[in-house]
Amino acid sequence: MTVRAAWLDEPIIIAGNWEPLIFRRRCGGGPADVAERYAREHTPALADRLKAAGVTLLITHWFKGFGLRAEAEDMAAARRLIGLCHERGIRVGGYVGDTFIFETMLLEEPEAGQWCQRKADGQPVTFGNSQTWRWKWCRNHPAFLPYMRRVLTLGVEAGLDMIHFDNFLNKPEPKNCRCPHCAARFRDFLERKYSPEQRRERLGFADLAKVAPPTFTDQLYVSWASDVIQDPLLQEWVDFRCESLARSYAELAALCRSLKPDMVIECNPTGIWGENAAYMRSVAHLRLLPHGDFFWDESPNAHGLLEEGALSTHLRSMKLGEAAGNRTFFYCWGGDAHSGALHMGEALAANNGCLGMVTFLDGDQIPAAAGCRDFIAFLHEHRALLCGTRSLARVAVYRNFTSLAYNAWEPHVQVLLAEQALLEGNIAFDLIGDLDRAARYDAIVVAGMECLDDAEVAALRALARGGKRVIVIGATGRYDAWRRSRPADPFEADPAILRLPALELPADAPGKPERRVWDDYYRVVDSRFWCRPANAEELLRHVGSPLHVTAPTAVLALPRLAADGSTLVVHFLDYQAARPCPAEVGLEFPGFEVGGPAEWLIPGQPTKRLETFDRLSLSTPYAMLVIRGTRLREAPAGAGGRTGLNDEAAG
Repeated sequence: MTVRAAWLDEPIIIAGNWEPLIFRRRCGGGPADVAERYAREHTPALADRLKAAGVTLLITHWFKGFGLRAEAEDMAAARRLIGLCHERGIRVGGYVGDTFIFETMLLEEPEAGQWCQRKADGQPVTFGNSQTWRWKWCRNHPAFLPYMRRVLTLGVEAGLDMIHFDNFLNKPEPKNCRCPHCAARFRDFLERKYSPEQRRERLGFADLAKVAPPTFTDQLYVSWASDVIQDPLLQEWVDFRCESLARSYAELAALCRSLKPDMVIECNPTGIWGENAAYMRSVAHLRLLPHGDFFWDESPNAHGLLEEGALSTHLRSMKLGEAAGNRTFFYCWGGDAHSGALHMGEALAANNGCLGMVTFLDGDQIPAAAGCRDFIAFLHEHRALLCGTRSLARVAVYRNFTSLAYNAWEPHVQVLLAEQALLEGNIAFDLIGDLDRAARYDAIVVAGMECLDDAEVAALRALARGGKRVIVIGATGRYDAWRRSRPADPFEADPAILRLPALELPADAPGKPERRVWDDYYRVVDSRFWCRPANAEELLRHVGSPLHVTAPTAVLALPRLAADGSTLVVHFLDYQAARPCPAEVGLEFPGFEVGGPAEWLIPGQPTKRLETFDRLSLSTPYAMLVIRGTRLREAPAGAGGRTGLNDEAAG
């Protein structure tokens, strides 16, 4: 039985000290007084400072992978810290790593040499960089879950409120497990997924006895000079790895909750970064995340308004989290005051009361939290407006797994550009990965999702016939779910479907050959490509929002409905750092019967009461407009549920 933890409805403000002393020493390069600093991280004085700073959740060390005996002293220190935090009303999450350190683990568990991931050449898959002494667990090995039960049982007994599963992903090929357990599970996956007849159609044969995971002598994107995965067995290997990782997370979550029904579960699998996460990391977010409550987005992308004119935010990952019933953890302090305010403003606007991580501990000091003080206080003071809020989106963007998994360029470019057009056009939208959820929206945008199965095509056509505005863009539907070319456009003959041309990168955006390279050789659609499309109006004139916004470039307005159901909260973010005068913003409310008066709130400043609020001046990176007594309007008869869409779209 699972019980929702009551503290999930409270403000989430995070500090961290998740590296045990044994790991700090093994890594080297730290201060000479590392043990003394570590000791000060486990004192009443430190817990008092966390409480005074407004921190509500500490993520501390629990199990790094050295072994239960090797980490016994660190676990004892964690138990003391958990007690100190609980005395002050602070929740505690415990770090559980995805690697084990063979130098000590093999002394405790001699069989552990068989528990790690093994590449095709039989060598262990390691954490990377210089930490070759960290071997990645094979989550398909029969010993993995029983050992994790021992780790997690001790964590529950110690009083942990949350388990943080770090690096919940796999390494890019060719650094992926080819052990006998993975090979056997892959064959079983294919047998369960397909009948013998379907296997013959998929692979050309039905007998899987000799099938093995694809092997690589070189990297896919370099040697094959291709972003596209055509090989059907490789396509299935990608799907299997994603399914396998999601299954493992589900098993670990169920194990935790069998020990403590209200245990909160969180993992670190990446967010939306512009990479082919399915191929590179074995991550299908909307399969994985629903088993937990939070996830980390440690994006390597530059944030904010970039030189190329791109606008890079955490908002996509936050929307992804909301689609999965999660919220997003991220480092929220930024590089300077303006950047930090934007990071924290995004969290207030779209992360439902989770501000993110405000500091790492340094001895008994919490240095970064000082720059976050106003936002921390703001979240605590206005928790009723910021926790438990509801999306007001009437537009959904559909992200299809197979399209994004089998092509690392065009589908990613198209969906990112569609989202960017909506974001910068101040059109409220949600992300969906399941068309069963699409009926709650007025418009569904399907941009560049080239691999659709027959059921998805039928579902989209049914939505359009039912009065929804279904907008298909670019190559959507060109291929079936196995990436085989369709003989004809499945939407061409359907007058209920609105088909638009592919979205175009602006002239000053980088070119395809200029993509960043991550993990040594994988090209990604990094945040420099996250631009307003050159032909954005092709999409924007067909969609709308219950809130109409007129604003300068780089100003976003994000509406939410507060938990009371009658308070409209509009968050404003200005990404232009050196604006010569305040940004003038105009508002119309076609989707609401608005109340009033309104309040204008800025962290660290007094609240202002507004009698009128159709014109606003924004002079800070973040501000919040609050209008109480507001009601959503019902759609007028014959509008097909499109209240708030643009006139041209609704006509």
